[in-house]
Amino acid sequence: MKLSCLPTLFFIVAIAGISGCRGGRDAGAPPVDVLRESAKNLVGNHYVVEGRIESLIANAPSGRLFAIKLTSGASVPVYCPSTVEGFNPEMGQSFRFNVAVDAQGVLVAEKAEKT
Repeated sequence: MKLSCLPTLFFIVAIAGISGCRGGRDAGAPPVDVLRESAKNLVGNHYVVEGRIESLIANAPSGRLFAIKLTSGASVPVYCPSTVEGFNPEMGQSFRFNVAVDAQGVLVAEKAEKT
């Protein structure tokens, strides 16, 4: 390989790496296996979580932590701050959440809509 083609090769590899990254706004469902093993690796990423409210894990004035049963069958915790508009769920209801992974690796709801 000639050295003159290296900049082009690096550019192609960089573009492939960027397009293959997980995360970003509305990136789909979070990788549950990564959430369970090392959620902090996903800090700053945005996902869409769809599932059913399975149980209330914790309740505080600032928000509530729910177990969400995903359509895939896995369960994930989602923290819903009290600032999420119009969110007053009952157990068993289905929702679509736009979430962000915070600095502690917690899925934090930015928006919730009943499905």
